[in-house]
Amino acid sequence: MPEHTIEMLWDCSFCSTRRIGGTKDHCTNCGAAHDTKKDPWYMPGDISRGNRITEPEKLAMAAAGPNWTCEHCGGTQRAPDGSCLNCAGPKSDAQADRVAGRPPEEPPLASPSPRRAAPTPTHPVPPLPRSTPVHEVEPDWPPRKNDGGIKIIGGAIVAGALLIGLLWFLFHKRPVDIEVTSVEWTQTVTVERYKLVSESGWDENMPSDAANVVNEGSRIHHYDKVLDHYDTVHYTVQVSDGEDCVDIPETCYTTPVTCSTNDNGTADCSGGDEVCSGGGQSCTPRYRDESRTRQDPVYRDEPRYEDHFAWTVWRWRPEREPSHSGETTQTSWPNAQELCLNCKVGVGEKEREAGRRGVYAVHFIDRERSDTFDYKPTSESEFHRFSIGSTHSALYSIAGGLDFQIAAP
Repeated sequence: MPEHTIEMLWDCSFCSTRRIGGTKDHCTNCGAAHDTKKDPWYMPGDISRGNRITEPEKLAMAAAGPNWTCEHCGGTQRAPDGSCLNCAGPKSDAQADRVAGRPPEEPPLASPSPRRAAPTPTHPVPPLPRSTPVHEVEPDWPPRKNDGGIKIIGGAIVAGALLIGLLWFLFHKRPVDIEVTSVEWTQTVTVERYKLVSESGWDENMPSDAANVVNEGSRIHHYDKVLDHYDTVHYTVQVSDGEDCVDIPETCYTTPVTCSTNDNGTADCSGGDEVCSGGGQSCTPRYRDESRTRQDPVYRDEPRYEDHFAWTVWRWRPEREPSHSGETTQTSWPNAQELCLNCKVGVGEKEREAGRRGVYAVHFIDRERSDTFDYKPTSESEFHRFSIGSTHSALYSIAGGLDFQIAAP
């Protein structure tokens, strides 16, 4: 920032002469000495660099330091003056330090005196004036409502409550006293036979114990992708084609000028810079479409042939499933005569029992509520507990059904 010094002004209170230069110690009209306490300096209307001090003697006066006041007659004296021009009184050491810019010496510490409580004021004490005005902000009361946030929170609470209610409805277990109205059961035995079976497939699928192998001829085993030709494909790409630019106007402004008094009728000022922005150009890339071609490969499916075979092999295979069923709790499995293992087998064949499977269902009614329930016991022994007309206690939930183990005493 450029710095410059301006001359301040003062008004004579004796003859009312106005706008006297700050470097003058006497009124230019009546000759009265300048009393800086009675007639303080003030800034001129023009504090720009154009109104700066250029005279060497005034610049020296501005750089000399602040004026000092005579302790004997109260007259205002310039910093270089070693004694008062009015009464010839000498400059004190404190005044000399102030003019030279040295900090004043601290007075010797006195012995502390007992602290007395401050008297209670009889009238309200006005607040001290503030050097900088403070803008008081009125409290926002009552607080403003955030309707959007309240609605979101309220919606989340409602949704959570509905979810909790749904989970409770599905998984809540209530005690029930129920009566068996009907039962169903089916018990099945799976019989397998070891016999000669026919199979077919490729050579890699043929088991080592295959017999009666017959070559059924060549068949398509799989397809290979084979390059057939190339197709010309046309497509478009964007390529750089320079730039599009626009001019940006330059805008300038001058920073404000601020001044601080030197306490000697002059003031040092700074500011008045010219600050510019903009100018030049703003450019964006430009593109154009360009047509191009490429060769894309096209493949065909080429069949690959191998020999296909048929053969026979001895294997265990499901043969039949004799079963019993009923609607009472009296259950039974097919007996040995019904199974008739190895009764009707051919040469080299044999049979075996491969497994047993029981399916059970019990139907209940709650006489008090007229609600009906279904239950599937997991074993034959459990099924026998539910004779028709018997009553049972259980816990019931929509998601889990009946639970007899929890309700058992």
